[in-house]
Amino acid sequence: MAVQPKPKLRIVDDGDVREHYCNKLVSSNFDGAAVTLTLGTTRYTPDTTDEPPKTGAQPDIFVTNRIALAPAAAIELLNALNMILNAMSKSGAGGITVGQPPATAAKPEQPPAARTSQTPTARN
Repeated sequence: MAVQPKPKLRIVDDGDVREHYCNKLVSSNFDGAAVTLTLGTTRYTPDTTDEPPKTGAQPDIFVTNRIALAPAAAIELLNALNMILNAMSKSGAGGITVGQPPATAAKPEQPPAARTSQTPTARN
């Protein structure tokens, strides 16, 4: 029996779909039916608006998105990410080395006050 080619499906891009930034993978899970990813963003939040985050303060991680993927979609995502990471590794972009955690995983990001010697301005 001959293998039939996959049908080419049309992509309909909805401009109202919100995009979410994340810089942390909070958790991943497979429950037997779906791969679930919880994504987050690290934030340094000062106690008041007239002070910067304290030097050495650890950021909070705010959950920004959860995504549940069918196993086939998870495999497609994995393959696409592998292609992107390999291209980044070959080009030297972002200090990525395939098979190793990112450099930022070893040391947490510093709050803005610790990164610069400038006097921070008040935030409103």
